[in-house]
Amino acid sequence: MSTLYLDNTNVVELRDLTNSVTGVVDEGATVSVTLLDPKGVEVAGETWPVAMPHASDGLYRATLSSNIVITPLVYYTAEVTVLGSGSEVAEFNCKIAARTRVCE
Repeated sequence: MSTLYLDNTNVVELRDLTNSVTGVVDEGATVSVTLLDPKGVEVAGETWPVAMPHASDGLYRATLSSNIVITPLVYYTAEVTVLGSGSEVAEFNCKIAARTRVCE
């Protein structure tokens, strides 16, 4: 995900989650996401963290509410936290731009 769209539900995905030691796809991890504003504060309009259940083949996905309070042209951080099925811990921080969806 590289863009958050105002007044839309937004999908966050973590793809190809594998165990860093064995290289095996981890289908039993506990994954969640929290959306932070530029000051590191949780964005209003959602109860954080949001669970990202396993979809298939190491793909974890969550849908964020269309009620999240975001501002166009501001970069937010999606903080994805992983507890692997073997108790491994990982955190991913992804910068995401907020935009108004327009027709082209």
